Amino acid sequence: KMATATVLLALALCYAAEGIHLSYRPATSQLFLQTTPGFHVTGPAAAFARVAAFGPQTERRRVTGFGFSNPPPPPGADQDPASQTCGLAPPFCAKSRYRSIDGTCNNLQRPDWGIPNTPFGRMAPYDYEDGVSAIKTLSKTGRPLPNSRELSLRLFPDLQVIDPVWTLNTQQWGQIITHDMSLSAGEVQAHKELTNCCDDNGRLTFTAQTNPSCAPILIPRNDPVHAPQGTQCMNFVRTGTTRDRGCTPPNVPAQQLTVVTAFMDLSIVYGSSQIQADPIRARRGGRLLTTVRGGREWPPQDPNSTVICETAKSPNEPCYLTGDIRANQNPQLTTLQVILLREHNRIADALAQLNPHWNDETIFQEARRIHIAQIQHINYYEYLPILLGFENMVKNKLIYPGAHGYINDYNPGVDPSILNEHATAAFRHFHTLIRGYLKLISENRRAIGAVRMSDWFTRPLLLELDNAFDHLVRGLTTQEQDFSDQSFDSEITQFLFK
Repeated sequence: KMATATVLLALALCYAAEGIHLSYRPATSQLFLQTTPGFHVTGPAAAFARVAAFGPQTERRRVTGFGFSNPPPPPGADQDPASQTCGLAPPFCAKSRYRSIDGTCNNLQRPDWGIPNTPFGRMAPYDYEDGVSAIKTLSKTGRPLPNSRELSLRLFPDLQVIDPVWTLNTQQWGQIITHDMSLSAGEVQAHKELTNCCDDNGRLTFTAQTNPSCAPILIPRNDPVHAPQGTQCMNFVRTGTTRDRGCTPPNVPAQQLTVVTAFMDLSIVYGSSQIQADPIRARRGGRLLTTVRGGREWPPQDPNSTVICETAKSPNEPCYLTGDIRANQNPQLTTLQVILLREHNRIADALAQLNPHWNDETIFQEARRIHIAQIQHINYYEYLPILLGFENMVKNKLIYPGAHGYINDYNPGVDPSILNEHATAAFRHFHTLIRGYLKLISENRRAIGAVRMSDWFTRPLLLELDNAFDHLVRGLTTQEQDFSDQSFDSEITQFLFK
């Protein structure tokens, strides 16, 4: 059953690119390998649209066996957990077949574990200058700590060493997992407007001197990129904490907050609160809301587009509203966000056809449930073995190859909170894999051009230009990622969010 989920999402990548098929084997890593012989060009994947894995009789038999009826709206559906200063446990956990949007009641014994607006976990203790919240400025010897920009220039050279095995999809899928499980709280999330510690000309602002959230990075005089332009500082805003929000007394050390669920639940698609989820639902056929342009479905326009897509040349340019505020960050991330949206709607359409008696809520929840299962299977059986090793994962019972049916190894004693060290350091491992120039690949697997990533940060218009979306999807599954080392592409070290 779960192997079927892998095939579905693998095919979703191909279907979105119109006509690319991936020779895919369950429990392997073909989705991320540089194996061009595994591809062959055909017509559009019509068979995939018919949902080969869900024969009508099989699906009806499986569903009616549960004996459930159309569910009512979840309790507290009109309340937004993000509007609360601190994450709070619900007053009760209603019996439900489905996950809550905000992650509450995943653990019935600890219903507040893994929910938004709660502190990251920690492996090591905090170490503030004043013991409460101030940034460290002095070393253990009492000498000033070095400038972070100077450290970046000295420790992380701008070199490109190509990975001989894995494609760019490996790096990009890592960002999908990262965004699904963590998002540090900050001024942008709290007030929906940027905190400018530096102005557009790279000069310190008055805010930098008065706002305790400001921690601008000063540019060294010998900086090879920014100093010649007269840039004096880079904008940097500190993560929101329990202390900032009044969750703890002023004398209690600050803990950084995450504002999304800690679970692999596709919060990047569905949101981490009801207020995030409601505007992106079509409220018909269990579908997510889309806009059709050029005969294709795209996410709806974000009403706050001038802030979210700040590099757009016009407020009329596409700026996508999804379950995650970062969806428009870079072209390859946005490409996968669009594919995941379309995959939900593909599943919903199939379920609606098979079960005409279901209402919108049932179709939506069942489609979401299947979609999450697909992603979890790919994450554990296809992706994580690349990073952790297949045998190591089997040994530690993270996966169960060869098992039939469902495995119930849920441990209510495990806190699912994402570790601070993981969110801010380990997850950043993927940055060294980034390629600054994204290849555009034709249907016959030839490079026909490339786009510079920094030219399209927070500007998803690129995806809707000509056949760029198809070319970018093929690029994901064809172009090599950078090697995992201490070097970074200059698009990241020099021109990130320029």
